[in-house]
Amino acid sequence: MNPPNLVVKSDPFLPGNLYLIRNTGNNFEDIFIEDRNYPYFLDLFHRHVGQIAYLLSFRLFRNGFELLIELKNISDIPEKYRQKLYLPFSNFFNAYTKSINKAYGRSGSLFREHFSRTKVNRIQAANLKTGMEYNAFHPKNLSF
Repeated sequence: MNPPNLVVKSDPFLPGNLYLIRNTGNNFEDIFIEDRNYPYFLDLFHRHVGQIAYLLSFRLFRNGFELLIELKNISDIPEKYRQKLYLPFSNFFNAYTKSINKAYGRSGSLFREHFSRTKVNRIQAANLKTGMEYNAFHPKNLSF
């Protein structure tokens, strides 16, 4: 698996494929300050990235996240994103960063510069999903 701060240029976003998306807070800072930030993060994900992908499973840590997604088929992706599948992610991360910065009187980057995206197959995705669901019910076992 790739370190969470690298964009994997060898795994371009391709419609219909599965990906594990990961990132951490800049300098491993917390990206979720209060409990209310978690559902807000997921709401923004659905608002922005939901236009091009399905969220299959996720793990949210105080200082990072892992998202298992499936990109929609090209015919189900809005025309404006078909050649720029990265743009909804950029919009999502920027919207969340701006809201956290405003709410908590901070400035600057919230996330590490680049997020990790790793293409996974269906078997890998099933295993990841099982692990993510287990950890959702056993948070003391989590570390990032």
